[in-house]
Amino acid sequence: MRKELLAREKAEQEQKNLEKKLKELEEEAEARRKELQKAKERIEALEKQLAETQAAREALELQQEELRDLYEKLEHDRTLEAEERQRLEEEVETRRQEIEEFRAQVEAKEDEARKLQEEMEEAKITIEVNEKLQ
Repeated sequence: MRKELLAREKAEQEQKNLEKKLKELEEEAEARRKELQKAKERIEALEKQLAETQAAREALELQQEELRDLYEKLEHDRTLEAEERQRLEEEVETRRQEIEEFRAQVEAKEDEARKLQEEMEEAKITIEVNEKLQ
């Protein structure tokens, strides 16, 4: 009878240990799922940021082309009256300033995109490691 009691207590202890281990594994799996979800969300945000940066780059190129057109028109119309030429020069200067400001913004976005892309690479590595561990 004593052996049965000891055997039962041992079995109950083993069951408790197994339940505790199972709970720990479930918590670890949940933590990894959350980490994986965060990484996926970060990747989506980075991809969106990259698309925005590319759109900004295209807009900058379009504005630069418009500026070149203005310079060509200014050069072509050298014979215009002084007042008209002054107006065009002011417009060209205004555009140039706008483009310089926009260029600075695009460069800042590109810097941010590079940083975000590095984070995205780190997040992908984290995902791969977590997927291998599961």
